[in-house]
Amino acid sequence: MNICSRIVVFILLLVVCFTANAIPPVTRLGITNGLSNNSVRIVYQDQRGFIWLGTYDGLNRYDGNEFRVFRNKLNDSTSLPHNYIYSLHEDVDHNLWVSTGQGVVKYNTTYSNFSALYGYPYQAKQPVKVTINATAIKSDSKGTLYVATNGWGLLVKKRGEQYAWEKLLQAGNTKEARYNVRDVAVTKDKIWLFVSGKGLCVYDEKKDAVLLVNAQVKLANCMQQNKAGQLWIGGEFGLHLYDPLSNTYIKQYTARAGELTTADVVSICFDKQENLWIGTDGGAVNILDPETDTFSYIAAGPETDKVSSEAVYSIIKDKEDRMWIGTIKGGCNVIDEQKNSFRTIANDPLKTNTLSSNFIYTFYEDNTGDILVGTEGGGLSIWNRSANTFRNYRHKNGLSSSISHNIVSSILQDHTGTFWMATYGGGVNRFN
Repeated sequence: MNICSRIVVFILLLVVCFTANAIPPVTRLGITNGLSNNSVRIVYQDQRGFIWLGTYDGLNRYDGNEFRVFRNKLNDSTSLPHNYIYSLHEDVDHNLWVSTGQGVVKYNTTYSNFSALYGYPYQAKQPVKVTINATAIKSDSKGTLYVATNGWGLLVKKRGEQYAWEKLLQAGNTKEARYNVRDVAVTKDKIWLFVSGKGLCVYDEKKDAVLLVNAQVKLANCMQQNKAGQLWIGGEFGLHLYDPLSNTYIKQYTARAGELTTADVVSICFDKQENLWIGTDGGAVNILDPETDTFSYIAAGPETDKVSSEAVYSIIKDKEDRMWIGTIKGGCNVIDEQKNSFRTIANDPLKTNTLSSNFIYTFYEDNTGDILVGTEGGGLSIWNRSANTFRNYRHKNGLSSSISHNIVSSILQDHTGTFWMATYGGGVNRFN
């Protein structure tokens, strides 16, 4: 076995803190990386870990290295019906549902093709293909699918059934069909939906109808439930917090100093600290800390700590707590807190006060807090972390007091404070 195969290479790292004012470098994914289009309307992670991105020109599946692109193919009924993607959702049976500009389809993972959703719009005598777009698709733990559409209201498809059914909207004594649903939020005990021009509603399974609950806010784009069971609702006129127990909006934020950068809220998502990330159309990302009721911001710009567009139409938190930000004309941005949790300590050939080599065999912390670093070819480095200084020791021919070899494979300190160092080819050294 040669020496290279024996070496275990360590990277010496220093943990640093992440704050909202010092975000990690933003990774940008766009057409240069293989994304089909730089306008990303929806980002979604499936249960296998794939990231799906719906764009203005096709559906993309990202595995962390490369994209696979799905588009409409002429005269192919098993391809996407349209290349404009509105929404994505995976149900309890791991079916991925895709809403396009001309209908809703289900992705078949075995054959990598798509099949159309059929349903009964109001007063239809027979099922028809769903050919309109869905602004949101959600499902509950029982596998019932809820499809929010522009024009066919709420479509409900129960698990095991072949077709979806339009549910009438009931407001007072009137019932109506063909309304527009902007978003659906499935919670433990309710199916919430927001109907344009009407307000906040719920789907009542017993009455088999959509019931108007609160008409105070009539326009909204997105909803998220917090841990207290309240609903955050974002729309054209800002951000609202709805309390189901009192049936009132208890908080409202708009575009003004210390609040939103713009009133047009198009996406919201909680991070792992339960801060609310708010995607806006024109004001990039706003982050609300609900505990302190304060905002921080991520602006748009070419710098590495900014997002690539002011129009942020989708934000999700993945299974590793990364934040994925879908933008219009700026591709997808990824913020990984772990990337800012480490700083690499490396050799700088232009400096004398530096680590002696980037090939690290071992390191040891002494009782003063200094780090002794054994390298492969660079001898010994001693790093004083508080002063950020390095003392380097190399083998010198003819000098018996120098280290016997420049490959240091192990370091230990005994009870007297003396260091013992094993080298590769130079025996054991005692260092005082």
